[in-house]
Amino acid sequence: MIKIQCACGKRFNVPEKFRGKQGNCPNCSTIIIIPLADDKIPNLGATKKRARRFEAQDLFDHVIDAVVGISNDGHLYGSGVLIDKGGVIATNRHVVGTAQKVKVQLNNGDEHIGEVIRSYQDI
Repeated sequence: MIKIQCACGKRFNVPEKFRGKQGNCPNCSTIIIIPLADDKIPNLGATKKRARRFEAQDLFDHVIDAVVGISNDGHLYGSGVLIDKGGVIATNRHVVGTAQKVKVQLNNGDEHIGEVIRSYQDI
């Protein structure tokens, strides 16, 4: 048996047949590569800090400012996503239709007039 210690502190034994293969820590799911040789118990991580679980709220908080509302004539038609720092927005064609200009509302409430640069009917 090969003795392994994960960065989370979990110690466990792995059968010899898994030398050189990859698996996951049964405690924290960290990817572990089983060593070909073991002179000592390998510590497979530089930190003892346990990884934080992914929360949907974290993703929401990270991306919400990139989401915009798109309207024309005061009616909300849909949403879009800022895709660069210059203000280019990607959205679906049915949102802009044949409009040349649209009103864009940012998450903070600011409104701007946007120009439809390109629209593809077949995508």
